Amino acid sequence: MFGFHFDSYMRLFLARLWFLKSLFVCILIYGGVAAMKRWYFAALTASLIICVLIPSSFLNLNVMYPSFIVGTLISNKFEFFKRRIDTVLVASWISFLILVIAKPRIADDIVPISMRDPLNNNAIDVVLHFSGIFWNMMTGIAGAVAVMATFVKAENRLSSSGRFGRILSEYGKTTLGVYIIQTFLLEILLRESVNFDMVDNRLLTFVLAPAISLVVFVVCVWIANLMRLNRFTALIFLGEKKNNLNYR
Repeated sequence: MFGFHFDSYMRLFLARLWFLKSLFVCILIYGGVAAMKRWYFAALTASLIICVLIPSSFLNLNVMYPSFIVGTLISNKFEFFKRRIDTVLVASWISFLILVIAKPRIADDIVPISMRDPLNNNAIDVVLHFSGIFWNMMTGIAGAVAVMATFVKAENRLSSSGRFGRILSEYGKTTLGVYIIQTFLLEILLRESVNFDMVDNRLLTFVLAPAISLVVFVVCVWIANLMRLNRFTALIFLGEKKNNLNYR
């Protein structure tokens, strides 16, 4: 019985690591686009259209790839991003809050359509399907940009504040470990034991989810640091080699 449960949970755990798989595919696609220097913008546009049309069941690539492109553009134009940081900060937070508060039903329950037999799709369902995907995509991008802009704006103050800035810098180096560990804590353990269906959506979004995220993040960092004490657990679970580790 234990073996059955272990096998089931391992398959579930690996399936929940879709983000890393999707990120890898995004890197491969954009690598091909970047290699086409002469036709860069045409290739980028074509890759975006193709990825948005891909069903969500395939690694959420229809949302992940546009978000990946936005992050890449910010990285490539980071100095411009910093010069316009006040505008970006205000615009991204306002956009994110509006998108979350005014979130339509279609973004919660995207209407499934058939990509194998597109002629049998209802026209209204097609519009609702891609509207939901677009809404979720823009919400994620606006929120990510808002968080990045917040830390860029606070960069000087954080770096000069001493201990707090150093702590954030150290935490920033544990993102892979945090993601892998939180996959088990949040997406398997918490999901199997707690049900939030009866909780108000705005209470969950603005109060409970951030509070749970903070607690889980602290626990994940603590567990990741424990794993770093041994080179084998660091390599297997965190993908870190001994010469890359800073043992405390």
